[in-house]
Amino acid sequence: MDLTTCQYFVDVVDLANFTKAAERNFISQPAMSAQIKQLEETVGKPLLVRDHHHVTVTPAGQRFYRAAQQMLATYHGAMRDIWHEQSQSPAKLRVSFYIAQQFQPYIDQLVRFRTDFPNISVDLVERDSEQAVQDILTDQADLGFGIVDHSERRLTWKQELADRLVVVASPPTMATVPRAVTLDDLAALTYVTLAQVPATQFEQLTRNLLAGHAFRVEKLPTLDVLFTRLQMTASFALLPESQVPPSLTGLTTRPLKTSQPNTMAVGWCYRRHPLDPVVGAFLAYANLL
Repeated sequence: MDLTTCQYFVDVVDLANFTKAAERNFISQPAMSAQIKQLEETVGKPLLVRDHHHVTVTPAGQRFYRAAQQMLATYHGAMRDIWHEQSQSPAKLRVSFYIAQQFQPYIDQLVRFRTDFPNISVDLVERDSEQAVQDILTDQADLGFGIVDHSERRLTWKQELADRLVVVASPPTMATVPRAVTLDDLAALTYVTLAQVPATQFEQLTRNLLAGHAFRVEKLPTLDVLFTRLQMTASFALLPESQVPPSLTGLTTRPLKTSQPNTMAVGWCYRRHPLDPVVGAFLAYANLL
């Protein structure tokens, strides 16, 4: 048993779901289940009762949950103290941030960090997801926030939030379709997308969703052009909800109804090696190490 397994167990209990806990930690659901089963074998008692829809914590599981929380809190507290001691001199944290309304808690996280580490100034630059990642790779930023892309092996990712895909089209185009749209409802429309897709995860997710549907496809160079085309033609796009400006006139969004996964992860990214001391101070502060 190690701290990682303790974190897995705490996440399963907090989310009451093995699949969601696995997604949070970037491992498969069977791997998560195997880790918890091995933990139960080590403890010698069942910690969780599983059925198809629910996870129930046993009395032994409740005791272990409290102990695991305490162990993790002690670890993170020690890491914060260590990084705090190493980060007393004036320093700067350069952050490229994929900004959307639902990500405000992570802006707040940076604000609290800046307050508690007055010697560290925080430079925040608004970028789209692809630009935020490129800023890290080209040393234009120390910390980025965007759509998780594990194909870039030079980066470490810490997941924060799920960003769902929505259907985007003009109100006249959506006038005759149901409130919760299926891809079959959109069969007569043209699917518009970006020529350069911003993240591997987004590309893979949309490819899986569109498999088996013979849409006419039009690839466009930028989001601005895409939004304009949607307003002028009988077409639709699938986009992360965070990428659709709420003030954009002439377009509407609808939830996508599908039996397949319809969300992607967004989170913090930073260079894998070496770990910058100021980035380490923030990660320890945010309990992400």
